[in-house]
Amino acid sequence: AVTIPAQVTNGANTYNVTGIGNNAFQNSSGLTSVTIPNSVTSIGVYAFTNCTNLTSLAIPSSVTSIGQNTFNSCTGLTSVSIPNGITSIEQGSFYNCSSLTSVTIPGSVTSIGGSAFYQCSRLTSVTIPNSVTSIGNSAFSGCSGLTSVTLPGSVTSIASYAFSSCTSLTSISIPSSVTSMGDYFLYDCTALQSVFANWTSPPAINTSVLFHLFLSSVCLYVPAGTTAAYSGAAVWSGFNIKSQTFSDEVSTIQLLLLLPYK
Repeated sequence: AVTIPAQVTNGANTYNVTGIGNNAFQNSSGLTSVTIPNSVTSIGVYAFTNCTNLTSLAIPSSVTSIGQNTFNSCTGLTSVSIPNGITSIEQGSFYNCSSLTSVTIPGSVTSIGGSAFYQCSRLTSVTIPNSVTSIGNSAFSGCSGLTSVTLPGSVTSIASYAFSSCTSLTSISIPSSVTSMGDYFLYDCTALQSVFANWTSPPAINTSVLFHLFLSSVCLYVPAGTTAAYSGAAVWSGFNIKSQTFSDEVSTIQLLLLLPYK
């Protein structure tokens, strides 16, 4: 266990500790927990990368910047609460945190970077706040425990492979605010049963966007009065199209109620 002091003294001088430097604890396999003081405002890139036995970490509200790959391959980390004030979850921040079961993303976050939660295989649910506008390449790729995703009405872009190989994902809700969907963003989501689309007019998309989905076995829920438009649209017409009425911000309870009865 390590407790980072709020101040350090060198001779007659006292200094406030305001940051954790790049690579500061990288490959410290014996590290099990870290206490970070409220004086710290930034955590550098690769600061805790490959700390494989780190299980407990409290990030104080004073922290406003967390660098790329900060917790990459912290395979023992089980939960993390990202403080309000962080605006971006950077590339690879929690890459291969394979024991991570829960994560709290605050309303200050506007972007989730590429591979941010790549192969967090035990992550079963994630709440994306109504502040996030973009989801990066492979952001949740390989999250094989993730069962459902509701994207808020703030999201405008979903990058390539964003949710690829989420092999337990059964439903996803895409708001009408989304104007860009990258290739293969649902690639290898073999358990997918339901897609909720909020566009009143189906956007033109390439076949590669929904590549490797057996569309005819997936129910596509569309706004009332738009089934004809979706049935006549390339790619979308391959789904099993059903009409539903729902808002851009569909709650988890509403999603469950809309799922087909089995």
